[in-house]
Amino acid sequence: MTPQQWYAQNRHLLGSQFEHFFFENILTSIPDLNFASLQAQMSFRDDDEKQRYCDFAIREGEEVRIAIEVDGYDKRGTGEGMTHAEFVDWQRRQSALTSQGWHVLRFANHDVCNEPVRCRNNIHSLLLKLRHKEAARSSHASPVPTQTREPVVAPVKNTHPTRKAKRRKKPIKQELKKMAVSAGLVAAVVLGFIFYGQPWLTNQLQNALPTSAAAAQECPNAIHWSEVRNHMGETVTTQGLIKRITYKPDVNGSPTWIEVGASFPNPDRLTLLIWDNNRPEFASQLSQNIIGDDACVMGKVSEYRGDVQIQLKDADQLNVY
Repeated sequence: MTPQQWYAQNRHLLGSQFEHFFFENILTSIPDLNFASLQAQMSFRDDDEKQRYCDFAIREGEEVRIAIEVDGYDKRGTGEGMTHAEFVDWQRRQSALTSQGWHVLRFANHDVCNEPVRCRNNIHSLLLKLRHKEAARSSHASPVPTQTREPVVAPVKNTHPTRKAKRRKKPIKQELKKMAVSAGLVAAVVLGFIFYGQPWLTNQLQNALPTSAAAAQECPNAIHWSEVRNHMGETVTTQGLIKRITYKPDVNGSPTWIEVGASFPNPDRLTLLIWDNNRPEFASQLSQNIIGDDACVMGKVSEYRGDVQIQLKDADQLNVY
């Protein structure tokens, strides 16, 4: 998402000229800021379950949570600062954000107008620090298995060459016997095909098919989940094993992620996204342990921050078997 696209979608949420100025002169100057992760007027609830709002919020993964407030000394337009009650209320508001895992940055209107570089540097420094923690967290969550070497055993010298020669003959005889058995089996299959007809052989082959072929029959005309990336923007039917399910009720929209084919941090995974308002449609599937089951999915392929996903809204988009 470009800054222009974000501003077109969110400009009506900016409550003052200072917030517009903050976006245009500070946020747009932050290197590598992902505007898809930027939210205006983020809603949250404090300790008293009171609905609150934060001017700007940057959310990337679990570690990157930055809440930004653009503050004016005179909120009421009376020429005076806040009252004691307003001061207490503001502190409770910030404490609630901090206790919910947010790093709160407050910028005075004076600095927004006169010190935009200072504001930008504060945000950028914190953003880089939290991104580093997110990367370390992801790396720690999936450690690379260490390879172990088999101990090298020195060969034992044979002091009886005649016995050694005799022992060599036995494996060769065994291999010849195995080859003879294999040839006999091949001959039996050929004779069976000749004398009993093709249906007999077809039945034998069908019984030997892997379970994935049977799964394909439940999801006709489906492409493999690993090929979905090649159909960006298209509506496809795909099939794969469910690897992991994650439900985040504390994140905006309370999303549910169903990972197909591979799981985080594998970048080639396919993610099925279900927002909270659509979650009741999939109550029957999500109430069961479907991890490891085959999923037949139909939907439009999209991309979010490099990850391939399909958003699910209706129950008929997902069939688990």
